[in-house]
Amino acid sequence: KLVIEDAKQLQAYVQQLCNASPEQAASIAAAAAMTLHKSGAHPKLDLTVKQPLSGTLHVVAKSAKGAGAHDWQFSTDGGKSWTGVPPTTQAHTTLTGFQVGTVVQVRHRIVTKAGAGNWTPPVQVAVS
Repeated sequence: KLVIEDAKQLQAYVQQLCNASPEQAASIAAAAAMTLHKSGAHPKLDLTVKQPLSGTLHVVAKSAKGAGAHDWQFSTDGGKSWTGVPPTTQAHTTLTGFQVGTVVQVRHRIVTKAGAGNWTPPVQVAVS
């Protein structure tokens, strides 16, 4: 399970790098021993992060049918440890108090009547 989770985190990180620099995406993926997949449409990302104010992250999750609550966590140590934040009933939350230059990873999961789902691959952002 740990290896699979690490591989998912690596894939998410390489995906983020490719998205940030589309003209170099092929070489970035190749350097990570990965390949690009062509798709007709761009699927909505599991999480998007915007920075409305310095030190503040507004995180929005892809909506999910049947979600009763949304759990959120962030990490400032590369995913070694995770800090939970209060769950929300909406598919978004705002995280505050980060110092400029801090690299933050954020992840999310839905909670339904059947229980908590899997965590999304983390999204990494440098706080500005």
